[in-house]
Amino acid sequence: MAREKEFNEEVKRKVLLWSDRHCCVCGKVCGLDIEVAHIDPKLKGPKSSEIENAIPVCYHCHADLGRYYDGHPRGTKYKDEEIKMRRDQVYERYTRRLVPALVLKVLSAELPKVIFGVLPVGRFIPVQVKGVVNVFLDGEDLGAIESSKPYYAGQIIWNLNPGVGFVGNFTLPEKCCNIDGKGKDLQLEVKMKVIDPYEREHVLLPVCFTFDWVGKSWFLEPTSFSQLKPYLSSSKKIA
Repeated sequence: MAREKEFNEEVKRKVLLWSDRHCCVCGKVCGLDIEVAHIDPKLKGPKSSEIENAIPVCYHCHADLGRYYDGHPRGTKYKDEEIKMRRDQVYERYTRRLVPALVLKVLSAELPKVIFGVLPVGRFIPVQVKGVVNVFLDGEDLGAIESSKPYYAGQIIWNLNPGVGFVGNFTLPEKCCNIDGKGKDLQLEVKMKVIDPYEREHVLLPVCFTFDWVGKSWFLEPTSFSQLKPYLSSSKKIA
């Protein structure tokens, strides 16, 4: 099938590095005997040649991906979503060693100031990080932290070098500060992406920090805000 546009060299370089030249269907190492195939060959326009539509495969699996006959089906067809998930499993297997463990810290401070830290653990190859910190007051999403330098809004990439962690601070929206805190729910949800040396993004699971108005400190909730919200006092009042 003729395609409007093949994958460019940058896309090929990335996916071959991410897979360590292993077939992303059968998992075998291929060396030179590998091709970068289109997951959905029917896609038109720029999306056809984007990295999300690419998959490194051996010759045998490349043929298998395209030989299923819908009119007389035998076996179980590879669906696009399954192919992408299998591909991402292989990418993760060969790139996760490049990602350091990160400890996220939200420390007590006199509101509206908050101290925030990203502390890598152990030895690692230099990586980059993007972070978004969202503020929630009584279940209302007040958006990402804004400042003159949007470190906490996912707009600036942080460089993490071995042995170096970061501790910074930001100011909460004014709406969070002109209250005595009684009966109020104040949360920070942190979403982080680690960009490895091969330029692959590893999305960490979101975590949430809740402010304790009595102790004037933050404690970690091992879940996202969306999971936590139904159990907050503000949600129970509304219900």
